[in-house]
Amino acid sequence: MERKTRIPNTRLNKFYDEDDFRLELDMATDLIEGDMNFTIVLFRIDRVNTQVDDVYWESNTSDIRFKAPVELKVILNLSSSESKSYSPNGNMMYKEYGNLEFTVLKKQLDEKGIDISYGDMVGYSDYEDNFKYFTVFDDGRINSDNPSSHFGYKGYFRKIKCTNVDPNIFNGK
Repeated sequence: MERKTRIPNTRLNKFYDEDDFRLELDMATDLIEGDMNFTIVLFRIDRVNTQVDDVYWESNTSDIRFKAPVELKVILNLSSSESKSYSPNGNMMYKEYGNLEFTVLKKQLDEKGIDISYGDMVGYSDYEDNFKYFTVFDDGRINSDNPSSHFGYKGYFRKIKCTNVDPNIFNGK
């Protein structure tokens, strides 16, 4: 395997190498896509065709354009719901979904030729007749830390964090 850096990253090759990495990646793929089988739908923002303000590069909700939705198999974690109030005195309470966090293999993103970015929308169906939408607030791009890699060798997954979206802002249409 040819290295392109001046200082090779060979500190683990005695105990952990590319063959071990591929084996663990294959096992992770079997777990996520076969056993767990959680599916989310990713709505990526089309950053080329979205209309933005010339000064602040912001856009109105109606001016945002999306690419074709893509289904992804993930490990999913939906946080506990939160109680909120419409008024400062605490009456008029309502429950809102908690944050959605999911783990996706980089291999799956590469195979589909996609990327997940800040602001993209994610749909998840927690019941047969209920589809809830979330927006990405942490795209997990930096994944070379120990929790995101095996022994610091390579990151093979990304942990994406999302928060719920008001249906008046985005509803999958």
